[in-house]
Amino acid sequence: MSRPLRFRGSAFLEVDSRLAEWVSAVRYRTRKRMPISLSVLRTKALQIADDLNLTTFSASNGFLQNRARRHDYVNVVLHGAGSSAAVEEAAWLMSRIREQLAGVAPDLIYNVD
Repeated sequence: MSRPLRFRGSAFLEVDSRLAEWVSAVRYRTRKRMPISLSVLRTKALQIADDLNLTTFSASNGFLQNRARRHDYVNVVLHGAGSSAAVEEAAWLMSRIREQLAGVAPDLIYNVD
């Protein structure tokens, strides 16, 4: 016999709600899924808790990880040139390279990565 699933919400619903509003605002302004690390979420959550005078809130790893899982946050951080890559230009250049190499045997192509 299976037991019904129980939803155990956050003990700090107002922090959770305001943090969700902040993440939505950040994503709206950047017009794409901006990577947000757990340390950034922690800092913002602590600011919100301070504004609400919540002295027992610690923005624990459990709170942040559960929140990220519930709201399908992805922690992706781009480093170096990858963070500023021009994706459309790269796709166009790759199509040009493929056209130029169309008649070349694959064993004659050397990858210099």
